[in-house]
Amino acid sequence: FTIILVLTLSIGGFAIGSKAQDKDAVILYKYYTNIEVQYGETLWDIADTYFCEEKYNNYEHYIAEVMQINGLYSEEVSAGSYLIVPYYSVEFK
Repeated sequence: FTIILVLTLSIGGFAIGSKAQDKDAVILYKYYTNIEVQYGETLWDIADTYFCEEKYNNYEHYIAEVMQINGLYSEEVSAGSYLIVPYYSVEFK
């Protein structure tokens, strides 16, 4: 249910917030992937891998979204657990 809600809100937010773009502007598409947390890995490490500075103000904003998507109340994550994380790509899949 959470995934469907997030995807619906993302699509709705895109439609409402869409603007005319410069023809030379790079278009980034938002996707989600499921990852396994590795031993010693933190949300900050995950943000290092998936953070997109064109779409997020800072790492805290990205981490807050990851926490919301996954229903986390703390930044603590355990090795072996799975998280859904957003990422952006220029490739349309």
